[in-house]
Amino acid sequence: MLRWAKIGKLFSLAIRLGNFSPLGSVWTAQRSQANQANKEVKQTTNDDALGAEHMWIMWLVIAAIFAVVEISTSGFIALWFGIGAGAAALTAALGFGAPAQLVALITVSTALTLSTRRIFLRWLDRPTSIAPAFGDSSLVGKRGIVLKESKGVRSEVELELDGTVWTALPVAGDALAIGEECEVVRIEGNQLYVRATQRAPDWKLTG
Repeated sequence: MLRWAKIGKLFSLAIRLGNFSPLGSVWTAQRSQANQANKEVKQTTNDDALGAEHMWIMWLVIAAIFAVVEISTSGFIALWFGIGAGAAALTAALGFGAPAQLVALITVSTALTLSTRRIFLRWLDRPTSIAPAFGDSSLVGKRGIVLKESKGVRSEVELELDGTVWTALPVAGDALAIGEECEVVRIEGNQLYVRATQRAPDWKLTG
């Protein structure tokens, strides 16, 4: 037992001497630097992982900004980039990196812009059937073309007048056909009354 106790004391003394020796100091300093470097690498890795985890939130914010811009302009360009940002958010949520997210944004936005913008603009520019303002007489005397033939008990028609589609009634209750030219003769309340001024060609009546 005495021998083992002496060996233990000698071993402890050697360790203490090693720590205070130049070689021991160098080794201790190197070990400390290595530990510090490992901590910095782990911190950087954690920060990168945290940033990547929240990239989808950033893309959703960008998509919301594009949506607000679209509401303000109605040009159907910002809308598609907003959808593209949504696709990038989904890509980020699935764990893909920044290059894949940018590819998703550009691909989806470009495809939608090229394929559907013209369709939506044409849909917005379509003529819509409206009623005149109550008592407005500015349309009296103007002429239009019947777009939808007479229907119902009052022979109601739709005609295009100055690029706008209106609902009207023939003054005599006569049925009007598609393509006939009509003239507005009076307005009662918000109802147009028209009469035929020219019969449509046979090819329009039968088409």
